[in-house]
Amino acid sequence: MVNLGVSLGGLAAVIAVQVDTTFAYSLLIAGNAISFAGCAAVVAMLPRTEPNRTEPNRTEPNRTEPQPTAGKT
Repeated sequence: MVNLGVSLGGLAAVIAVQVDTTFAYSLLIAGNAISFAGCAAVVAMLPRTEPNRTEPNRTEPNRTEPQPTAGKT
C-alpha cells in the first residue's frame, strides 16, 4: 500500500511539474491535505483499547552488587 501511495504521489507531482501552473501545484497540495485527512479519519475510527499493563518480573533476584563489564578485569 505504501508503494502505491508513493507511486501515485510521484505521478501527480510529475504531472504538476509538466503542466507548470499555479492551479496544478494547488491541486497537488490539496491532494496531499486530503490524503492526510483520510489517514486521520482511519486512525479516528480505530477502536479504543486499554493499555496492556504487565507486572514486573519478580522471579529474578535484586542485584545490588556491580556487574563486571566487558574488557575490564
